[in-house]
Amino acid sequence: MDIRSICNEDMICLNLDVSSKDDAINKMANMFTMEQVTSAKEFIKSIYEREEEMTTGVGNGIALPHGKSIGVKKAGIAIAKFTKPIEWESLDDLPVEIAFMIAVPMEEASTTHLKILTQIASRLSDTKEVEAIKSMETKKQILDFFA
Repeated sequence: MDIRSICNEDMICLNLDVSSKDDAINKMANMFTMEQVTSAKEFIKSIYEREEEMTTGVGNGIALPHGKSIGVKKAGIAIAKFTKPIEWESLDDLPVEIAFMIAVPMEEASTTHLKILTQIASRLSDTKEVEAIKSMETKKQILDFFA
């Protein structure tokens, strides 16, 4: 799946000012368009349900919060670089600097969800790639990273 087909520059924030994981989840969930997420409340609920299973703070300052929800009509990704690192109960106990929030409709949960996670995770499996995306200063650079 091409990340650029489900994310555009309007869904990227290079300086999201948040004070906590909860603040980040709420603000990022509201970055989606109404064509993608018809109920932010339902979508946020699905994100918290996933967080209860296991943290989405994957390490190296990265979080991949995601939810499969009836409140999602069309798959999408919101990307945020935070103005300051925030606590996320990450696997490596380090704060999160950038998050990739994935929204998937319930009916596409088994296929779309895994394709998106796999593509993002494969690009961010190398520490040099993680550092590269953290240092990017434009929305276009971030989208091109996934080309």
